[in-house]
Amino acid sequence: MECEFCNTILKSLSSLKYHKKTNKKCLEKQNITSTDEFTSCEFCDKIFTSRILKTHIKTCKNKKVKEKDDIIEELLKEKDLFEELLKEKDEMFEITIKEKDEMFEITIKEKDEIIEEMKKEKDEIIEEMKKEKDEIIEEMKKEKNEIIEEMKKEKNEIIEENLILKNRILKLETENDIYKNDHDFVKKLAAQPKNNTNNNNKIRVMNNFFDNPEKVKQLVDEKLTQDHICDGQKGVAQFATDFLLRDEDGNINYFCTDPSRSIFKFQNADGEIEKDVKANKLTNMLLEAGLKYKAGIIAPTLWTKKDGTVDSDKFQIFSPSTNEIILMQMDNSVFRNELACLISV
Repeated sequence: MECEFCNTILKSLSSLKYHKKTNKKCLEKQNITSTDEFTSCEFCDKIFTSRILKTHIKTCKNKKVKEKDDIIEELLKEKDLFEELLKEKDEMFEITIKEKDEMFEITIKEKDEIIEEMKKEKDEIIEEMKKEKDEIIEEMKKEKNEIIEEMKKEKNEIIEENLILKNRILKLETENDIYKNDHDFVKKLAAQPKNNTNNNNKIRVMNNFFDNPEKVKQLVDEKLTQDHICDGQKGVAQFATDFLLRDEDGNINYFCTDPSRSIFKFQNADGEIEKDVKANKLTNMLLEAGLKYKAGIIAPTLWTKKDGTVDSDKFQIFSPSTNEIILMQMDNSVFRNELACLISV
């Protein structure tokens, strides 16, 4: 509908009536003066009295649109702020991740250094423990060897004491036979050819080798051969018979007067007859002259090959003979029995 005063088009009759009563321009054309104060709506620019404006504002569509736009604008601002915050958060997260990675790398590096240091310390401790273990083992071996040597020494002393006791018993058992055997021994010496120019040379035994150990040592060094070593104590008996137990004319001066008891006799430098039970005096003289040392030098030549290695077959053959010589001080039975066969009266 169209207002007849201001030609404004309105939708309904009620709107038209309201328009005519309230519109300031329309009222002016109608020459009507209003006592109410007119104010335009800030949202739609329509003019109303103050009283009606309050009611209008509550239902003003433009207000709702504006409020909606304001809300949207606020939401957009909040969105932008949120995106900004999210961006800052992402940046902070990236920084945190980077710092974390750097810290992790540093931690891994420190961990590897600690592990390497611990391995090094472990290796040093193990090496030190091995060294201490080897020292303890070496000390124990040394103590063991000392104990073994002491036991061997004690054993040898016991064996020597037993030999002394046995020799004393044998001396008592054979004391009654001495004078009878001495008579036979003197007859044997008397039967040897005499040299009128020097009567002492034929009576002295071996030029008295018991008083000349240097001469015995010289003979052991020069005359003891591989053949003697190969035959063990029998070879030593043959060596003694050939080079020690004869005078300058080749006559035997050292006799076995009782083979069953291994009693040997000789005439000393003073012309007195001495007894050597089980040839112990002769055995000790040979050993003191370096018999074991010379045997130890010769023996390896029996089983050592040209390239310096050991021939095991020859070692098994000849080592028992060598050991037999080395152990003569404890057991000279083979030596004295062979000697008895070679020089019995």
